Amino acid sequence: MGDDLVLLDYWPSPFGMRVRIALAEKGIKYEYKEEDLTNNRSSLLLQMNPVYQRVPVLIRNAKPVCEYIAVQYIDQWWMWHLFLATVGFKLVRRLAASIYRTLDLDS
Repeated sequence: MGDDLVLLDYWPSPFGMRVRIALAEKGIKYEYKEEDLTNNRSSLLLQMNPVYQRVPVLIRNAKPVCEYIAVQYIDQWWMWHLFLATVGFKLVRRLAASIYRTLDLDS
């Protein structure tokens, strides 16, 4: 897919477990980075989630998706990506053009 995907997590976190399950179900490869929330938070966690400093943080191409939103993000993003990979981008463009003509949005 070409995406750099990193998950910052703390293994006992039930929210992190949900993200790991979602990634596994979609067959998405990612780099796992364990956070030590009891002592020292990493500089990466502080940079990616500076306000709440909580896990999980899913980082895709240096952009963070924090906490419970990560599962929804995984579901929506990879569903669309798999759809494009299956039917092809040209077919999607033709479908969009057909809908555009049907609705006669130029008038």
